[in-house]
Amino acid sequence: MIESLFGGYSLPRVPPPGWLHPTLTATCILSIVLPPGFIRLSSGAIILALFLYLVGSTGDQSRDAYLSGVSCALLVLRWVDLVGIHTPEKDFWKQSESHNKPLDRAWERLKWFFFLWNNQRGVGWNIQPDCLPQPSSESSNRSTFVRYSLASAFWAYLGLDLIQMLLKYAYTGDGRQFLAMPVPKQIPIAWAAAFKLYYTILLLYQLGAASTVLAMIYGPRDWPPIFGKFRRDAWSIRKMWGSCWHQMMRRPCAEAGRITKTACGFRTGSFASRYSQIWVGFAVSAAIHHAGAIVGMFEDDGWWQGLYFMLQPLGIMLEDGIIGIGRRCGIEERGWTKAAGHIWVLVWFSWSLRFIVAFQPKSWAETYVVPSSLQFMFNVLER
Repeated sequence: MIESLFGGYSLPRVPPPGWLHPTLTATCILSIVLPPGFIRLSSGAIILALFLYLVGSTGDQSRDAYLSGVSCALLVLRWVDLVGIHTPEKDFWKQSESHNKPLDRAWERLKWFFFLWNNQRGVGWNIQPDCLPQPSSESSNRSTFVRYSLASAFWAYLGLDLIQMLLKYAYTGDGRQFLAMPVPKQIPIAWAAAFKLYYTILLLYQLGAASTVLAMIYGPRDWPPIFGKFRRDAWSIRKMWGSCWHQMMRRPCAEAGRITKTACGFRTGSFASRYSQIWVGFAVSAAIHHAGAIVGMFEDDGWWQGLYFMLQPLGIMLEDGIIGIGRRCGIEERGWTKAAGHIWVLVWFSWSLRFIVAFQPKSWAETYVVPSSLQFMFNVLER
């Protein structure tokens, strides 16, 4: 099993079973009904066993297998965070409720923990990060919010439909490995793959927002925008990751950085504190995605993907140094500096995005995430 985690796929593997992810999720959530302490923590043995079975014995070169690896790694880290190193009843609470609200009955704890568990960005809880986008103006009214979310989902679907078709035809007739293609071809394919992920996340998020708000499970303000303002804030790599991109993985990455800072005794605000947290955060993100690469059976075992994530803190340190030199030279933040920053970000990701796409199975591009209306129209016209 250990060999299969770190090199090759010599052991026979089966596709990830459909029961594994919901079983792992249920085990994580139901652990809250156990008494705090050793008994509750003992459920971690079941959680770890399920995860090791996933990464050690299952595999398939499909998008679903990759997502299974990533999502299950996130489940394990979330359980370690919320249950393993915290006492959730004492350490977490809704901002609208009193601190440490008593949760005496198992059903009360389960219901309370269910909503905490499924709120990965911590919206409305004491762990909500400051960088989350503010709720949009459409959040003031339930019906307006539902209509807005459905309209956004429709436009996301159209964008996804176009991108997935372009990606499919970009690979058609080209049997070369991605990095063997000319760089001018690699760059648009890498950006197309990034936009495909963007539209997929946006589509699922808006549909989830519309359905749960319509069903009155959540309110509109529980669903702030999943992405930030790219035109306004994407002028640095730091802002791109910290303000523009989704923050669904921010909690485990940031918590790992905080633990490292505390364990090493770094002073808050110091060079070591700031950059150790960034490096550790991206290392955790790389590890999460590496689990996906293992289960998704990447030809390179996911190492090029890992390189992409570990290049990001290097880019952040580089741009921080340039910004620091500019400030010492008396250069103030103005329109032209923001424009230069946007160009820098465009160049950086045009170069580095290629690495995360390099060994993704071609089947990802050759198959559609959602049924294609454009392909249907073309098929009708060809008849």
